Amino acid sequence: MGKFRKQQPQSKTGIKLGSDPNGTKLRCFVTPTKDKIAELKQKSLSELDQIVGQFIPNKSLATHESGHMSRRRIYSKENTFWGFFYQTMSDDNSCQNVVRKIQAHACTKNQKQVSSSTSAYCQARQKMDIKTLRTVLSSIKPASSDNSQPIMNNRRVIVVDGTGLSMPDTPRNQAVWPQSASQKPGCGFPQMKVCACFNLQTGLMHSYQFGHKHDAERPLLRKQWDDLASEDILLGDAGFMGYYDFSSLLDRGINSVMTLKIRKPIPAEKSVRKLG
Repeated sequence: MGKFRKQQPQSKTGIKLGSDPNGTKLRCFVTPTKDKIAELKQKSLSELDQIVGQFIPNKSLATHESGHMSRRRIYSKENTFWGFFYQTMSDDNSCQNVVRKIQAHACTKNQKQVSSSTSAYCQARQKMDIKTLRTVLSSIKPASSDNSQPIMNNRRVIVVDGTGLSMPDTPRNQAVWPQSASQKPGCGFPQMKVCACFNLQTGLMHSYQFGHKHDAERPLLRKQWDDLASEDILLGDAGFMGYYDFSSLLDRGINSVMTLKIRKPIPAEKSVRKLG
């Protein structure tokens, strides 16, 4: 039997899907962002500082006058931040991989040899205060928004999603972020819920809220309504679907696109009125 070649799916207009009328393959608007991230992964810490550091105020990563990170060491506040930044976006997000980057950085600066142990880096990372990270986020957000163009009829698309995090098992964390009730006391880890909004075009986090195991995603999203702007389009899954939220956001000039929850169809004879 002869071999059959699988045909490319076509639309009703006869144009191949994923192509323009001239047959050129179209690229998704997020592809350039992915390409840029892949490029950043290959950069050194100094190069990351040159590319991204222009959006971060110098005082945010300046050495403290006293206390933690007040001494000028290889794991300074600045170097630790860029090591952590690289770690979050690297495919190999191990601490050992970050230490290798810092070793290479020290060689280019003619500094003394850095130990291969990850202990110093992990200790320095724990000393990074949350206030610094929040300042960096608030500084980058408006800068990136100025350089991006709306993609949906000149409207910005904001994606919302939720996830869970496992916290270090300490009495303080257990009091704030209790563990799951399905686990025996002392056998589980504190659980945190996170609901965050992202710019669909840039991929940058727009806003976020934390919660414990009893907090649902929709109430966490409602705390972020003031961070949205009129004419925004909010995109989310079925966990955020609700008439109250649709109506309230519409009053703010924000349209919502949410996944419809699966429900058992109602037979026509049991319906009160058929709308369409």
